[in-house]
Amino acid sequence: MMRPLFYEWPDEALFQDCEDEYLLGDALLIAPLMEENARTRAVRLPKGKWHGFFDGRVWEGGREIEAGGSGKLPVFIRDGFEGLFENI
Repeated sequence: MMRPLFYEWPDEALFQDCEDEYLLGDALLIAPLMEENARTRAVRLPKGKWHGFFDGRVWEGGREIEAGGSGKLPVFIRDGFEGLFENI
């Protein structure tokens, strides 16, 4: 259910040393704020489109982004699964 990104993308160099992000099921990518008083953090998004869980913003993956700042954890929904979370 909960697994590191390199389990899903073992050949992607971007995730080989990524230890603080994880997939929850097949749909959610969670990037906890690991530093005290942190409001944002760098997030490594896999290739494809990802939707911000709390703000709905669409991100193109395959790169590192700066996320957070809204007082909520950086959580992303894999493209194609966003309809599952419409009523939450």
